[in-house]
Amino acid sequence: MNKAQVRLRDEDRIVTIKIGGRFKPEISEDVKNKWQALIDLVAEVFDVPAGLIMKVNPKDIEVFIRSENPGNPYEPQASERLGIGLYCESVMGRSKELLVANALADPVWADNPDVSLDMISYYGLPLKWADESFFGTICILDSKERSYDQKKLGLMRMFKDIIETDLKLIEANHRLKIVANTDPLTGIANRQHLCDVVKSEMTRHIEEQRMCSIAMIDLDGFKTINDLYGHRQGDLVLTRFVSFLKANLSKEVLIGRYGGDEFVVFFPDTGKDQAQTMLTDINQLMKDEPFFKSFVLTFTFGITSITDDFDDEMDVLDAADKIMMARKSQQKSSHRQS
Repeated sequence: MNKAQVRLRDEDRIVTIKIGGRFKPEISEDVKNKWQALIDLVAEVFDVPAGLIMKVNPKDIEVFIRSENPGNPYEPQASERLGIGLYCESVMGRSKELLVANALADPVWADNPDVSLDMISYYGLPLKWADESFFGTICILDSKERSYDQKKLGLMRMFKDIIETDLKLIEANHRLKIVANTDPLTGIANRQHLCDVVKSEMTRHIEEQRMCSIAMIDLDGFKTINDLYGHRQGDLVLTRFVSFLKANLSKEVLIGRYGGDEFVVFFPDTGKDQAQTMLTDINQLMKDEPFFKSFVLTFTFGITSITDDFDDEMDVLDAADKIMMARKSQQKSSHRQS
């Protein structure tokens, strides 16, 4: 979880808060459109020039959604650095709402940065993800002194609850998607996710002539390991193999389990020769790695690239599988002859 430092202006001190950061799911366009309608309604109901949904980052806070009414001085995606005592910093630093009726009449707030935009009144509330880390704030600002009755303050709290409910649903759906796309044993992409990725890349290849390679990998002699040492040891071998691949391939490469002891490696922006060299080198490293060496474990692979010749994602994966199986058959034939 990421952290950010915010300044409490009235105490002139810095406090550290937990923020969602880059590991949180993206906000979809549908949700953004919903929030846009909501913040436009806020600005209309409260009759203010600026309604904002702010998103906090490790070093700054940005305008995530702004009301589109005339007179709003805040530009979309505009940001301001943290640590200078913004209104929103106090909201997050204390994790509670803040009402400043007239900053010019309050020595604490008279020189805060928003005054330069003539935003002298402020009312804001914190917005949090389900794990209590901060997304940011929802707030309203005006160029004149303002106070609000309890009915309007209650309405603003309802708007806050709506956004936080959306954030909880976004995270819950994201977790479900991860489970649906993940192999439970190894934690990498499962077969369905691999197919979806290859299908998506085929579209990108047509549109952008993007180059990428796909390798089908099969562990040599894995059945013997299961027969001799049991499936529990076999599962350990699979998870260790995945960790070994991850350690020796870049983060841009997608590794997935196709089934059993078969794996798929997707190489974006990579030609077949380059992918071949990388996997050949990893196979050689495995022969010298103590854990795999104790099982005399290596792998066989077949590589293909996405071209216009393939009709769908299964054609691509089948092509890599056929190349891999042909190499496996050739190796068995060589061993028999020797």
